[in-house]
Amino acid sequence: MKKLNVAIFGTGFMGRVHTEAVRRLGNVEVVGIAGSSHQKARRFAEEFVSSMPRTITENYWFSPTLTLCTSALPMRCILRWCKIP
Repeated sequence: MKKLNVAIFGTGFMGRVHTEAVRRLGNVEVVGIAGSSHQKARRFAEEFVSSMPRTITENYWFSPTLTLCTSALPMRCILRWCKIP
């Protein structure tokens, strides 16, 4: 089975839950972490991901190596970014 490269949005409790869930799948590698700051993303990666992924920048979303993303963000953040009242 092809290995999936996953980026995780969110470094809070649900980010930890999503990270553990994808780890248990076996054919998934966390290759990126996005947090509210570069420092939070780096700390999260150091603590919860065995191989050090990169922290996400805007240009990374165009990377052909990224297979999928999982959002562990609060709904209020998603609605704000999508400009939904």
